[in-house]
Amino acid sequence: FIACDMQHSNFIDVDISDCDFTGSNLSSSNFVNPVMRKTIFSDTNLCGVNFVAAQAEGARFVSAVMTNVRFVGQCLLNEANFEAASISESNLRDCELKNTVFSRANLFKSDFGGSDLSHAKFDNAIARQAQFNKANLTHAVFDRIDLMEGSLHKARLSGAQFVGANLYSVDFLGCIVYQTDSTTASL
Repeated sequence: FIACDMQHSNFIDVDISDCDFTGSNLSSSNFVNPVMRKTIFSDTNLCGVNFVAAQAEGARFVSAVMTNVRFVGQCLLNEANFEAASISESNLRDCELKNTVFSRANLFKSDFGGSDLSHAKFDNAIARQAQFNKANLTHAVFDRIDLMEGSLHKARLSGAQFVGANLYSVDFLGCIVYQTDSTTASL
C-alpha cells in the first residue's frame, strides 16, 4: 500500500497489522475496529481520519499529517511512534498511549483528556493550547516542549520531566505533582 491514493476508504473489522502505508493518502477515511499492530503510516496523509476502537500498539505515524484526526472508542496505541507528526486539532481522548513517542510533533490544540500517557515522550514538541485534562502523565518527558496556554487540569504528573519547557499560562489546577522536574522551565 506504499504511496497509494486511498482517500475516503473504509476499513471495517480488518487486520492490517504490519502493513505499510508510507506516503499514502488516506484522508477522510474510517478505520472501525481495526487491528493494526505495528502498521506503518509514516509520511502519510491522515487528515480527517476516524479511528474507532483501533488496536494499534507499536504503529508508526512518523512525520504523518494528521489534522483533525479522531481516535475514539478507547483506542490502544501503546508504544506507537508519532515523532515529527502534525497532529493538530485532533482528538486522542481516553486512549491508551503508554510509552508512546511524540518527540518534535505538532500537537496544536489536540485533546488527550483522560488518556494514559505514562512514560510518553514529548520532547521538543509544539503543543500550544493542547489539553491533557485528567490524563495520566506519570514519568512522561516534556523536555523543551512548548505547551503555552495548554491545560494539565487534574492530570497526574508524578515523576514527569519539564526541563526547559515553555509552560506559560498553562492550567495546572488540581494536578497531582510528586517528584516532578521543571528545571529551567518557563512558567
